[in-house]
Amino acid sequence: MTASIHDIRSVDWSIALDHAGEVVEGMDDIDQCLRTIIATPLGADPLRPLFGCDAWLHIDKPIDHARPLIVRDVVEALSRWEPRAVVLQVLVEYEPPAGLRVRIRWREASGNANQTTEVLYE
Repeated sequence: MTASIHDIRSVDWSIALDHAGEVVEGMDDIDQCLRTIIATPLGADPLRPLFGCDAWLHIDKPIDHARPLIVRDVVEALSRWEPRAVVLQVLVEYEPPAGLRVRIRWREASGNANQTTEVLYE
């Protein structure tokens, strides 16, 4: 759920990346953070050179070779950078002509509800 900046009720919140002037809280904040981590190439943030994920490096490899490498990189990056989420499963699917779709099933570290986050590498 997005809210305006005046509606913030949580300690954990972020500015919504896709809606100017709005914020995301709770599970939506975690979802946005997961997508940001996975979509950011390692080293792209000069102030945090270890932030991000190098899964994109494997998109041109044969899918049977790329899949375990992508799963490893995604799990390592999310374990390091998003302690609020527990990764339950990472699925990598080749979807021509779009590219690789990475589907992450996770739950909030302090909760039981499962969520799914998707990132598309084109």
